[in-house]
Amino acid sequence: MTVVDFVTDVLRQLAIISEIETPSAEQGQDAVTKLNEMFGDLAGDGIDVGYNPKATTAESIALPEEDKAGAKAYLGVRLAEGYGLPVPPVMGAMADAWYKRKLRQSIHASMREMTTDAPCGENYRYTWDITRG
Repeated sequence: MTVVDFVTDVLRQLAIISEIETPSAEQGQDAVTKLNEMFGDLAGDGIDVGYNPKATTAESIALPEEDKAGAKAYLGVRLAEGYGLPVPPVMGAMADAWYKRKLRQSIHASMREMTTDAPCGENYRYTWDITRG
């Protein structure tokens, strides 16, 4: 999928362009900027979806299938403000749910597994002996 395809879907969902139109050069470049900012902000929150910043709408965007709808909704929320539009409730809910899911996945992936033989602390000196109670 190219960036222009991704952005076109979002702009159509916001009713900025009709279903037979494509984004103008200015709309496309604005969307690329917002897209780069969006994924940069997500990376700042510790959420990495493997996105590389784009320079033009002709470049390819590779997102897992399960992230496409949520990422489009999240971009739509960011783009709506620039066009002076209210965020459609469904889009806002989808964006929020996607962000929370990605954040949970990021936190889960960064957690270390605990082992049962972990020490009790750095200066732990007490040892218990079963024969002395």
